[in-house]
Amino acid sequence: MAITNAVLDELLKDCQTPDDLIGHHGILKRLTKALIERVMQAEMTHHLGYERHDPAGDHLGNSHNGTSGKTISGEFGKLAINVPRDRKSTFDLLIVRKGQRRWTGFDDKIIKILFLSVWRIAKRWTMPIHDWGAAINQFAILYGDRVPLR
Repeated sequence: MAITNAVLDELLKDCQTPDDLIGHHGILKRLTKALIERVMQAEMTHHLGYERHDPAGDHLGNSHNGTSGKTISGEFGKLAINVPRDRKSTFDLLIVRKGQRRWTGFDDKIIKILFLSVWRIAKRWTMPIHDWGAAINQFAILYGDRVPLR
């Protein structure tokens, strides 16, 4: 599935500075959290065999049991996530294992997507762009000759 320009434009619509993109509360960190939590919910649904709040799961002996907090670290810094639980504690995550605190490799993929989005938007943007050059330069530092600066 391709990520459409409309989706990327929606994600980036309120970004005004590089910090809005890659800062402590920037879109990169929020998107990472949302994707990790969504994947974990999908893992839980697969484990239990039914969607959350689906009557098909009534009286099957195991069910969703809320979430618990966990902090993981990666290139993005520290990130608080909500990990789904089941009543019998038989659910074992695949994307973030029990006891795992370090999570790497994901930032590179998200940063590449965001770079391409910013680059496309910057080419057709009609309003003045404040400090996007700093964001583009940061991408160039991270990815060297893989970043098309023309």
